Amino acid sequence: MKLNRLFIGAIVPLTLLNAIDIYPEVSGKITYLKNVGDSVNKGEKIIQINTKQIDATIKKEEAKLAYFKIILDDKRLIESQNQELYESTVLPKRDLDIIKLERELAEAKYNEQKALVDFYKIEKQKYSIVSPIKGSVSDIPNPRNVTNIHQPQILMKIK
Repeated sequence: MKLNRLFIGAIVPLTLLNAIDIYPEVSGKITYLKNVGDSVNKGEKIIQINTKQIDATIKKEEAKLAYFKIILDDKRLIESQNQELYESTVLPKRDLDIIKLERELAEAKYNEQKALVDFYKIEKQKYSIVSPIKGSVSDIPNPRNVTNIHQPQILMKIK
């Protein structure tokens, strides 16, 4: 009896005997691949796709995050200093409100950039494919050194 349900993680059950096909979720050069006949444990890495590009993207986005953190810290300091001026009646309330809005904008940009860095770190996990079951590699139907998610092909079969 065949199951025709596609699981997140690109694992497709073939039979009730836990035989599965492994598909990539990302495109790239394969840098590690288990061999036919190798035993695998659940959670063990079976395929590694090159991470150089996503590593560079994460590094770039982390640099932007550090920049936005500096700006946010500066806006917080300015707000604090101007709050004191407002309380001593030297600064008009309208000016303080504008400074608070600028701090809120800096905070929003920082939080947006942090979310982007977190997103790329989650995406990086897709470059390391782990076995969803304990078994052995039964076939590598398309022995290639690259993957292409726009033309998905089975990378490995595990029983």
